[in-house]
Amino acid sequence: MSLNVEKPHIDLHVGDKFNQIIQKHNQISRDFDIQVNQSAKILVEDMIANSADDYLRLDEIKHAKDIKQNSLEVDFLSIENKITQLKSEIQEYLDPIELNKDLQMYLGHNDIRLEVVDGGYCVMRNNNIPADFLSEGEKTALALLYFLKSLQDDRFNMNEGIIVIDDPISSLDSNALHLAFGYIKARTKNAGQLFIFTHNFTFFGLVKKWFQNLARPKKTRQTGLYALNRVSYDDKSKTMLQKLDPLLEKFESEYQYLFKCIYDASVKESIDLQEAYLLSNASRRLLEAFLSFRFPSLSTHFYRKLERVEFNEAKKIRIYQFINIQSHYNTIDPPMHYQSVSGELKGVLNDILELMNTEDPNHFKAMKQLCSKH
Repeated sequence: MSLNVEKPHIDLHVGDKFNQIIQKHNQISRDFDIQVNQSAKILVEDMIANSADDYLRLDEIKHAKDIKQNSLEVDFLSIENKITQLKSEIQEYLDPIELNKDLQMYLGHNDIRLEVVDGGYCVMRNNNIPADFLSEGEKTALALLYFLKSLQDDRFNMNEGIIVIDDPISSLDSNALHLAFGYIKARTKNAGQLFIFTHNFTFFGLVKKWFQNLARPKKTRQTGLYALNRVSYDDKSKTMLQKLDPLLEKFESEYQYLFKCIYDASVKESIDLQEAYLLSNASRRLLEAFLSFRFPSLSTHFYRKLERVEFNEAKKIRIYQFINIQSHYNTIDPPMHYQSVSGELKGVLNDILELMNTEDPNHFKAMKQLCSKH
Protein backbone atom coordinates (compact mmCIF):
# COMPACT_ATOMS: atom_id res chain seq x y z
CA MET A 1 0.00 0.00 0.00
CA SER A 2 1.42 3.31 -0.86
CA LEU A 3 0.63 6.65 0.73
CA ASN A 4 1.04 9.80 -1.27
CA VAL A 5 1.69 12.81 1.00
CA GLU A 6 1.71 16.26 -0.49
CA LYS A 7 4.91 18.04 0.06
CA PRO A 8 4.33 21.13 2.23
CA HIS A 9 4.99 24.57 0.77
CA ILE A 10 7.69 26.46 2.62
CA ASP A 11 7.90 30.25 2.26
CA LEU A 12 11.54 31.12 2.29
CA HIS A 13 10.77 34.78 3.30
CA VAL A 14 8.75 33.93 6.38
CA GLY A 15 11.70 34.80 8.65
CA ASP A 16 12.03 38.23 7.11
CA LYS A 17 8.34 38.85 7.55
CA PHE A 18 8.52 37.74 11.15
CA ASN A 19 11.49 40.08 11.79
CA GLN A 20 9.56 42.95 10.20
CA ILE A 21 6.71 42.39 12.65
CA ILE A 22 9.17 42.38 15.55
CA GLN A 23 10.85 45.60 14.33
CA LYS A 24 7.48 47.28 13.95
CA HIS A 25 6.58 46.31 17.49
CA ASN A 26 9.91 47.58 18.78
CA GLN A 27 9.41 50.88 16.96
CA ILE A 28 6.00 51.31 18.54
CA SER A 29 7.55 50.62 21.96
CA ARG A 30 10.29 53.18 21.34
CA ASP A 31 7.81 55.80 20.15
CA PHE A 32 5.56 55.27 23.13
CA ASP A 33 7.60 57.52 25.55
CA ILE A 34 7.83 60.21 22.88
CA GLN A 35 4.10 60.08 22.27
CA VAL A 36 3.43 60.18 26.01
CA ASN A 37 5.69 63.27 26.44
CA GLN A 38 4.12 64.97 23.45
CA SER A 39 0.66 64.24 24.76
CA ALA A 40 1.64 65.52 28.20
CA LYS A 41 3.03 68.71 26.67
CA ILE A 42 -0.16 69.23 24.70
CA LEU A 43 -2.16 68.63 27.87
CA VAL A 44 -0.06 71.16 29.86
CA GLU A 45 -0.36 73.76 27.14
CA ASP A 46 -4.06 73.22 27.14
CA MET A 47 -4.25 73.63 30.90
CA ILE A 48 -2.14 76.80 30.72
CA ALA A 49 -4.29 78.17 27.97
CA ASN A 50 -7.36 77.49 30.10
CA SER A 51 -5.70 79.18 33.14
CA ALA A 52 -4.16 82.14 31.29
CA ASP A 53 -6.82 84.54 32.44
CA ASP A 54 -6.36 83.52 36.10
CA TYR A 55 -2.56 83.83 35.75
CA LEU A 56 -2.72 87.30 34.28
CA ARG A 57 -5.17 88.36 36.98
CA LEU A 58 -2.92 87.02 39.78
CA ASP A 59 0.17 88.60 38.16
CA GLU A 60 -1.55 91.97 38.18
CA ILE A 61 -2.42 91.50 41.85
CA LYS A 62 1.23 90.61 42.64
CA HIS A 63 2.52 93.63 40.72
CA ALA A 64 0.15 95.90 42.60
CA LYS A 65 1.31 94.44 45.92
CA ASP A 66 4.96 94.92 44.93
CA ILE A 67 4.27 98.56 44.18
CA LYS A 68 2.54 98.97 47.54
CA GLN A 69 5.42 97.22 49.36
CA ASN A 70 7.96 99.53 47.72
CA SER A 71 5.85 102.50 48.70
CA LEU A 72 5.68 101.27 52.30
CA GLU A 73 9.46 100.75 52.38
CA VAL A 74 9.98 104.32 51.17
CA ASP A 75 7.57 105.55 53.84
CA PHE A 76 9.38 103.45 56.45
CA LEU A 77 12.78 104.92 55.51
CA SER A 78 11.28 108.41 55.55
CA ILE A 79 9.84 107.81 59.03
CA GLU A 80 13.17 106.38 60.21
CA ASN A 81 15.01 109.46 58.93
CA LYS A 82 12.46 111.68 60.61
CA ILE A 83 12.94 109.81 63.90
CA THR A 84 16.71 110.21 63.59
CA GLN A 85 16.32 113.90 62.83
CA LEU A 86 13.98 114.41 65.78
CA LYS A 87 16.36 112.55 68.08
CA SER A 88 19.18 114.76 66.86
CA GLU A 89 17.13 117.90 67.41
CA ILE A 90 16.09 116.74 70.87
CA GLN A 91 19.70 115.92 71.70
CA GLU A 92 20.84 119.33 70.46
CA TYR A 93 18.28 121.04 72.63
CA LEU A 94 19.44 119.02 75.63
CA ASP A 95 23.13 119.53 74.90
CA PRO A 96 23.33 123.17 76.06
CA ILE A 97 22.32 122.14 79.55
CA GLU A 98 25.24 119.73 79.87
CA LEU A 99 27.59 121.92 77.86
CA ASN A 100 26.90 124.90 80.10
CA LYS A 101 27.73 122.81 83.16
CA ASP A 102 30.96 121.66 81.49
CA LEU A 103 31.79 125.25 80.50
CA GLN A 104 31.32 126.51 84.03
CA MET A 105 33.59 123.82 85.44
CA TYR A 106 36.10 124.20 82.63
CA LEU A 107 36.44 127.99 82.74
CA GLY A 108 35.90 128.33 86.48
CA HIS A 109 33.03 130.80 86.02
CA ASN A 110 29.59 131.06 84.41
CA ASP A 111 30.13 134.31 82.54
CA ILE A 112 29.25 132.67 79.22
CA ARG A 113 26.64 130.08 78.33
CA LEU A 114 24.91 128.59 75.30
CA GLU A 115 21.28 129.22 74.43
CA VAL A 116 19.20 127.69 71.62
CA VAL A 117 18.20 130.31 69.06
CA ASP A 118 16.44 129.47 65.76
CA GLY A 119 17.54 125.86 65.86
CA GLY A 120 21.16 126.81 66.57
CA TYR A 121 23.29 128.07 69.43
CA CYS A 122 24.06 131.55 70.60
CA VAL A 123 26.85 132.30 73.07
CA MET A 124 25.54 134.66 75.73
CA ARG A 125 27.24 136.67 78.44
CA ASN A 126 25.91 136.68 81.99
CA ASN A 127 24.17 140.00 81.28
CA ASN A 128 21.98 138.23 78.69
CA ILE A 129 23.56 139.79 75.63
CA PRO A 130 25.34 137.92 72.82
CA ALA A 131 29.02 137.41 73.47
CA ASP A 132 30.51 139.15 70.45
CA PHE A 133 34.12 138.97 71.57
CA LEU A 134 35.42 135.71 73.03
CA SER A 135 38.91 135.20 74.36
CA GLU A 136 41.11 132.53 72.82
CA GLY A 137 40.66 130.43 75.95
CA GLU A 138 36.86 130.68 75.73
CA LYS A 139 36.90 129.77 72.04
CA THR A 140 39.10 126.77 72.76
CA ALA A 141 36.84 125.65 75.61
CA LEU A 142 33.67 125.90 73.51
CA ALA A 143 35.19 124.09 70.53
CA LEU A 144 36.69 121.27 72.58
CA LEU A 145 33.67 120.63 74.78
CA TYR A 146 31.25 120.71 71.86
CA PHE A 147 33.46 118.33 69.88
CA LEU A 148 33.73 115.88 72.78
CA LYS A 149 29.97 116.06 73.31
CA SER A 150 29.35 115.30 69.63
CA LEU A 151 31.23 112.02 70.03
CA GLN A 152 28.28 110.74 72.07
CA ASP A 153 25.98 111.07 69.03
CA ASP A 154 24.30 107.81 68.02
CA ARG A 155 25.53 108.38 64.47
CA PHE A 156 29.16 108.00 65.57
CA ASN A 157 30.51 104.53 66.36
CA MET A 158 32.98 105.20 69.16
CA ASN A 159 34.46 101.69 69.25
CA GLU A 160 35.32 101.75 65.54
CA GLY A 161 35.72 105.49 65.02
CA ILE A 162 38.92 107.48 64.44
CA ILE A 163 39.28 110.67 66.53
CA VAL A 164 41.82 113.42 65.79
CA ILE A 165 42.34 116.20 68.36
CA ASP A 166 44.73 118.98 67.29
CA ASP A 167 46.34 121.19 69.97
CA PRO A 168 43.29 121.31 72.26
CA ILE A 169 44.79 123.44 75.06
CA SER A 170 46.12 126.56 73.35
CA SER A 171 45.57 129.74 75.39
CA LEU A 172 44.54 127.82 78.51
CA ASP A 173 45.82 128.28 82.04
CA SER A 174 47.18 125.31 84.00
CA ASN A 175 43.83 124.58 85.68
CA ALA A 176 41.97 124.48 82.37
CA LEU A 177 44.79 122.43 80.84
CA HIS A 178 44.33 119.61 83.34
CA LEU A 179 40.55 119.81 83.01
CA ALA A 180 40.88 119.56 79.23
CA PHE A 181 43.03 116.48 79.62
CA GLY A 182 40.48 114.97 82.01
CA TYR A 183 37.60 115.54 79.58
CA ILE A 184 39.57 114.13 76.63
CA LYS A 185 40.68 111.06 78.56
CA ALA A 186 37.20 110.31 79.90
CA ARG A 187 35.31 110.79 76.63
CA THR A 188 37.72 109.15 74.18
CA LYS A 189 38.85 106.14 76.21
CA ASN A 190 36.82 103.71 74.08
CA ALA A 191 37.82 105.18 70.71
CA GLY A 192 38.87 102.74 68.02
CA GLN A 193 41.85 104.98 67.20
CA LEU A 194 42.91 108.29 68.74
CA PHE A 195 45.40 110.91 67.52
CA ILE A 196 46.38 113.84 69.77
CA PHE A 197 48.62 116.68 68.55
CA THR A 198 50.08 119.25 70.95
CA HIS A 199 52.78 121.90 71.26
CA ASN A 200 52.46 122.07 75.05
CA PHE A 201 55.05 120.03 76.96
CA THR A 202 52.96 119.79 80.14
CA PHE A 203 49.97 118.48 78.22
CA PHE A 204 52.26 116.15 76.29
CA GLY A 205 53.50 114.72 79.59
CA LEU A 206 49.94 113.96 80.71
CA VAL A 207 49.07 112.26 77.40
CA LYS A 208 52.35 110.34 77.37
CA LYS A 209 51.79 108.89 80.84
CA TRP A 210 48.19 108.01 79.89
CA PHE A 211 49.29 106.20 76.73
CA GLN A 212 52.16 104.41 78.46
CA ASN A 213 49.83 103.14 81.20
CA LEU A 214 47.40 101.88 78.54
CA ALA A 215 50.12 99.78 76.93
CA ARG A 216 51.82 98.41 80.03
CA PRO A 217 49.50 96.04 81.96
CA LYS A 218 48.52 93.45 79.36
CA LYS A 219 49.51 95.16 76.10
CA THR A 220 45.81 95.47 75.32
CA ARG A 221 46.25 98.76 73.47
CA GLN A 222 48.94 99.74 70.99
CA THR A 223 50.31 103.24 71.51
CA GLY A 224 53.00 105.32 69.86
CA LEU A 225 54.73 108.66 70.50
CA TYR A 226 55.92 110.69 67.52
CA ALA A 227 57.18 114.16 66.69
CA LEU A 228 56.78 116.34 63.62
CA ASN A 229 60.34 117.52 62.94
CA ARG A 230 61.59 120.03 60.40
CA VAL A 231 64.47 118.42 58.52
CA SER A 232 66.61 119.23 55.48
CA TYR A 233 66.21 116.73 52.69
CA ASP A 234 67.61 117.10 49.15
CA ASP A 235 68.43 120.75 49.83
CA LYS A 236 64.85 121.35 50.86
CA SER A 237 63.24 121.80 54.25
CA LYS A 238 60.47 119.33 54.97
CA THR A 239 58.35 118.27 57.90
CA MET A 240 58.65 114.57 58.73
CA LEU A 241 56.85 112.33 61.20
CA GLN A 242 59.51 110.59 63.28
CA LYS A 243 59.73 108.50 66.43
CA LEU A 244 59.89 110.65 69.53
CA ASP A 245 63.33 111.40 70.94
CA PRO A 246 64.06 108.76 73.65
CA LEU A 247 64.87 111.50 76.19
CA LEU A 248 61.40 112.99 75.82
CA GLU A 249 59.83 109.55 76.05
CA LYS A 250 61.71 108.47 79.17
CA PHE A 251 61.56 111.69 81.21
CA GLU A 252 58.52 113.72 82.09
CA SER A 253 60.43 117.01 82.44
CA GLU A 254 63.77 118.70 81.92
CA TYR A 255 64.18 118.65 85.70
CA GLN A 256 64.08 114.84 85.83
CA TYR A 257 66.59 114.60 83.00
CA LEU A 258 68.99 117.06 84.65
CA PHE A 259 68.77 115.23 87.98
CA LYS A 260 69.71 111.96 86.32
CA CYS A 261 72.66 113.61 84.52
CA ILE A 262 73.95 115.09 87.78
CA TYR A 263 73.33 111.91 89.77
CA ASP A 264 75.06 109.67 87.22
CA ALA A 265 78.05 112.03 87.02
CA SER A 266 78.38 112.12 90.82
CA VAL A 267 79.06 108.37 91.01
CA LYS A 268 81.54 108.26 88.11
CA GLU A 269 85.20 107.62 88.80
CA SER A 270 86.21 110.62 86.68
CA ILE A 271 84.61 113.37 84.60
CA ASP A 272 86.30 114.58 81.41
CA LEU A 273 86.67 118.28 80.69
CA GLN A 274 84.04 118.47 77.95
CA GLU A 275 81.40 116.87 80.17
CA ALA A 276 82.47 119.04 83.10
CA TYR A 277 81.62 122.30 81.33
CA LEU A 278 78.20 120.98 80.34
CA LEU A 279 77.50 119.69 83.85
CA SER A 280 78.33 123.08 85.34
CA ASN A 281 75.38 124.64 83.54
CA ALA A 282 73.19 121.59 84.11
CA SER A 283 73.85 121.65 87.86
CA ARG A 284 72.88 125.33 88.09
CA ARG A 285 69.61 124.72 86.19
CA LEU A 286 68.82 121.74 88.41
CA LEU A 287 69.46 123.65 91.65
CA GLU A 288 67.54 126.71 90.42
CA ALA A 289 64.51 124.53 89.64
CA PHE A 290 64.72 122.77 93.00
CA LEU A 291 65.01 126.01 95.00
CA SER A 292 62.22 127.67 92.99
CA PHE A 293 59.95 124.82 94.03
CA ARG A 294 61.04 125.00 97.68
CA PHE A 295 60.94 128.83 97.95
CA PRO A 296 58.53 130.17 95.31
CA SER A 297 58.03 133.51 97.10
CA LEU A 298 61.65 134.58 96.60
CA SER A 299 61.19 135.05 92.87
CA THR A 300 64.47 134.96 90.93
CA HIS A 301 66.91 135.60 93.78
CA PHE A 302 68.99 132.46 93.49
CA TYR A 303 71.43 133.27 96.30
CA ARG A 304 68.67 134.27 98.72
CA LYS A 305 66.96 130.95 98.10
CA LEU A 306 70.23 129.13 98.69
CA GLU A 307 70.69 130.99 101.96
CA ARG A 308 67.31 129.76 103.20
CA VAL A 309 68.44 126.12 103.04
CA GLU A 310 69.67 124.75 106.37
CA PHE A 311 72.89 123.21 105.14
CA ASN A 312 76.63 123.41 105.71
CA GLU A 313 77.56 127.06 105.04
CA ALA A 314 80.97 126.28 103.57
CA LYS A 315 79.46 123.82 101.10
CA LYS A 316 76.74 126.30 100.15
CA ILE A 317 79.36 128.93 99.36
CA ARG A 318 81.39 126.44 97.33
CA ILE A 319 78.27 125.39 95.39
CA TYR A 320 77.30 128.99 94.66
CA GLN A 321 80.78 130.14 93.70
CA PHE A 322 81.45 127.17 91.46
CA ILE A 323 78.20 126.97 89.50
CA ASN A 324 77.81 130.75 89.37
CA ILE A 325 81.29 131.23 87.90
CA GLN A 326 81.43 128.15 85.68
CA SER A 327 77.99 128.73 84.15
CA HIS A 328 79.02 132.24 82.98
CA TYR A 329 81.83 133.33 80.71
CA ASN A 330 83.42 136.66 81.58
CA THR A 331 87.19 136.03 81.36
CA ILE A 332 89.73 133.87 79.58
CA ASP A 333 91.15 131.54 82.21
CA PRO A 334 94.70 130.12 82.33
CA PRO A 335 95.28 126.46 81.39
CA MET A 336 95.61 125.38 85.03
CA HIS A 337 91.99 126.41 85.55
CA TYR A 338 90.78 123.66 83.21
CA GLN A 339 92.11 120.91 85.44
CA SER A 340 90.52 122.48 88.52
CA VAL A 341 87.12 122.53 86.86
CA SER A 342 86.97 118.81 86.21
CA GLY A 343 88.68 118.00 89.50
CA GLU A 344 86.36 120.06 91.71
CA LEU A 345 83.12 119.36 89.84
CA LYS A 346 82.46 115.91 91.25
CA GLY A 347 82.66 117.22 94.81
CA VAL A 348 80.30 120.09 93.97
CA LEU A 349 77.80 117.72 92.37
CA ASN A 350 77.78 115.55 95.48
CA ASP A 351 77.29 118.70 97.60
CA ILE A 352 74.28 119.67 95.49
CA LEU A 353 72.72 116.22 95.85
CA GLU A 354 73.42 116.24 99.58
CA LEU A 355 71.77 119.67 99.88
CA MET A 356 68.67 118.44 98.05
CA ASN A 357 68.49 115.35 100.28
CA THR A 358 68.83 117.49 103.41
CA GLU A 359 66.16 119.96 102.31
CA ASP A 360 63.63 117.42 100.99
CA PRO A 361 64.59 113.78 101.71
CA ASN A 362 61.32 112.31 100.39
CA HIS A 363 61.67 114.14 97.10
CA PHE A 364 65.32 113.13 96.80
CA LYS A 365 64.48 109.47 97.47
CA ALA A 366 61.78 109.52 94.79
CA MET A 367 64.17 111.08 92.26
CA LYS A 368 66.78 108.42 92.98
CA GLN A 369 64.21 105.72 92.38
CA LEU A 370 63.31 107.38 89.11
CA CYS A 371 66.97 107.28 88.05
CA SER A 372 67.11 103.54 88.67
CA LYS A 373 64.25 103.01 86.19
CA HIS A 374 66.20 104.66 83.37
